[in-house]
Amino acid sequence: MRSSLDQLVWALARLSGKIPGNVQFPVTEDTITESRKRFARQLKDVPSDAIKIIDELQPYHSGASFKSHPLWRLNEMCNLDKHRRIPIKSSDFFLNFPNTVPTPEGLAPETTNERIVITVPLIRKSEFQVYECQPITVKFGGDSSGISEAPEGITEIYDFIANDVIPRFERFFI
Repeated sequence: MRSSLDQLVWALARLSGKIPGNVQFPVTEDTITESRKRFARQLKDVPSDAIKIIDELQPYHSGASFKSHPLWRLNEMCNLDKHRRIPIKSSDFFLNFPNTVPTPEGLAPETTNERIVITVPLIRKSEFQVYECQPITVKFGGDSSGISEAPEGITEIYDFIANDVIPRFERFFI
């Protein structure tokens, strides 16, 4: 999703007739001078009307809650994934058995590298209650720093890019 925004800016800069240099879709959470300079540098040769749209989309317009803005979250995930941690495939799955009766002796959980199997006599199945699993989240970055997103959050970011950002630039390419 992040690279699609960078490709968009590259295509916008290409409209000037020049081969774009180091351009990208800027994401800023403030309006300090250095951020504004970086913003302008990243949009070199992009039409001014497009720059205005990109500025309107920036997280700093959300004030103190800029970290909840989809662009900030996407940019943060992208930077954490690229620059701070080596991505590792991992997953956790939790089940809650609140009314579990003790497993009869000799039927302890079997543990392997990939799974845990709890064997319970079939006659006792009515004593088990399985509730919804804890929500799945994707963690970008380390344990003490980083950002976690549930699938719904990633869908929200995708929908924002696909439905709110990209369509605003259609007129430049028609």
